[in-house]
Amino acid sequence: MSKTTLTKAGSLALTFPLLLAASTMACVGVDTSENEAFVPTMADTESARLNGDGDFYGPSARALPEPEARDNSAPCGDQTLAVVHARSGATYVFCAMGNGKTGVLEELPADGSAVSVLDTYTTPTEVLRAVAPENMALPDELVAAVDRGARTMEEYRPLKPFTLGVPKTPSPMTMVGSYYCDNPTEWSYTYGWNNSFVPFIEEYVEDYADCSLHLWTSSDTVTAHQHTASTNPVADDYGPPYATACAAKEHVLSCNGQTLFEAFQKETPSDPWETKLTYWVSDGGVATWKLFASDCQASHDRDDMRYKGTSEPGAYHKYSNIFIKWLGGTSCVFK
Repeated sequence: MSKTTLTKAGSLALTFPLLLAASTMACVGVDTSENEAFVPTMADTESARLNGDGDFYGPSARALPEPEARDNSAPCGDQTLAVVHARSGATYVFCAMGNGKTGVLEELPADGSAVSVLDTYTTPTEVLRAVAPENMALPDELVAAVDRGARTMEEYRPLKPFTLGVPKTPSPMTMVGSYYCDNPTEWSYTYGWNNSFVPFIEEYVEDYADCSLHLWTSSDTVTAHQHTASTNPVADDYGPPYATACAAKEHVLSCNGQTLFEAFQKETPSDPWETKLTYWVSDGGVATWKLFASDCQASHDRDDMRYKGTSEPGAYHKYSNIFIKWLGGTSCVFK
């Protein structure tokens, strides 16, 4: 059984066990996993089978729906507020997450022509206004729903999300290859620690350097993966291990076909998992999705969170994710 050290500023290192020796975790400011290659083996397949409810990455044994059953019109079910196809070729999905929060999925096209805007704007409403078709007057009920993280009952009749813009037709170049699939160094740079996860942490804490609460993972090539916050608890010097998370973020890059990107959340260990996202990432596309608890303080709400990716036969994907965990007795201050 392997162990990985999580270093806390100004204190001794902490250690915690991982479920699989193949799983790679890194600590604040240290990236040791983004360039590691993945080679599927029979042992990986067995690990994935035996750890069906735990963490795994490896070959997929899961049957996926036929192409005609793959529908991105409502990735969050009845909680889908809008699907926006931006002029850049990117797709944005706005979903009611509960507790007055709106989740935003971003999928960038395979040719690398669109730039992520998720970390550029402060609120989901600002993202909506930025990516909506030009010269379009947004419906008042949509803006209100995204602003408050829910629709009123009147607005839920019928239960159909708003659809804005027209999907961009993939170019022949996009269909043959993809910018990030063909440029692993650029993938690691753009979706690695400095450019992705540090800005995300800073959305929640005053000074991330003072907080030993980051669990992050990065892969090279897999056909299936699952990561759960509670599977990797963080031991704290001043109290019991903290298993749940304040927030989480994952990127999935799908190559040579589509990948089913799923996210789940629950408030207590006895609750059933609630599906927050079911989205088909296009060939060469990069999808990003964030999860967050309603609050994150010493005695407040912290939820269990899970991400899963499953590529269709012949396809593969890369992913990177992070769980932000609250730790008592530290100098970590949440905004």
